[in-house]
Amino acid sequence: MTTILVKGGYIASDSAITDEDNKYVGSIEKVFRLEHGHLYGSCGDGDDRELRRLLHPIQSPADIPLVSELKKIECDIEAVLVFKSGEVWDIVTGEEACAFPINEPHFAIGSGRYPALSALDALDRVPSDWSMERKIRAAMQIACDRDVYSRAPIRLYKI
Repeated sequence: MTTILVKGGYIASDSAITDEDNKYVGSIEKVFRLEHGHLYGSCGDGDDRELRRLLHPIQSPADIPLVSELKKIECDIEAVLVFKSGEVWDIVTGEEACAFPINEPHFAIGSGRYPALSALDALDRVPSDWSMERKIRAAMQIACDRDVYSRAPIRLYKI
């Protein structure tokens, strides 16, 4: 269970890891910088190493694997890939495989996506002296407070 949020040059994630009974067992990194500097984060049922291996060498959106390749990955994984240019892609594996660009001002995946997006919508209405980093951290904290499967510490990465 995960929350990963992308907005305004940042990608943030919770760090909770749960067992098969959804009990909190520790903290892990959920966002990784790939070979060409792009940022990758994922959620879902299963090990994402095969998808990460497939995405690691890509240089541009033109290199994103075909849906037929994504379907070969048996685990149901949703990933967000943020290119150095700031372009954001949603990538899904398994039977429902797809890959498409995100053209929204902010985007999130995981069990805490709706609390994070709602919090960010609300925080976009706060005083303009708040930095984007402060808004992202506050939105992620609200998501962690609302989603029992997401927890601090929050990891924040500059794109």
